[in-house]
Amino acid sequence: MDIAQTFNGYKIWGVASSTANTEISSLDDNDATSLGEAVVDLAFTLTSDYSFNYTSDFINAFGTGESEVELINTSTGTIFSQIVSEKKSNLNFSGILLAGDYTLFIGALSEAVDGDIASASVAYQLQLSAVPVPAALPLFFSGLIALGFKSRSNRKIFT
Repeated sequence: MDIAQTFNGYKIWGVASSTANTEISSLDDNDATSLGEAVVDLAFTLTSDYSFNYTSDFINAFGTGESEVELINTSTGTIFSQIVSEKKSNLNFSGILLAGDYTLFIGALSEAVDGDIASASVAYQLQLSAVPVPAALPLFFSGLIALGFKSRSNRKIFT
């Protein structure tokens, strides 16, 4: 996983890959199984609001595999959650994240049975961009305050 600060936010990206391999079949009536798992579990805190765009590309190269992605706000709950088990699937989520604590979970799981090889990989990217306060907003509020004082001073003159 890589994390970089951009000119207006952050970028988190990487690849989670898992491989499972049962080189030979079992010799008894039970199946020989192997399980491979790759997990990204990142906790982070946002001190202000950010817009986000999450994209991922899941590729199941061999056998049985699946990918799971979940973004959770620890106070309010799940922002998005998706399990992908198709051969190839792209995910795209976007929205606004309010200031708070978050957990990003990404997993790639593969399972091989009796002489099989299985693998799963997911390439992911989470782009966070600061939500700008419009430049006119502070000017608007200062104008309202000035009008309030002007109105108040006008009332004192007429009384």
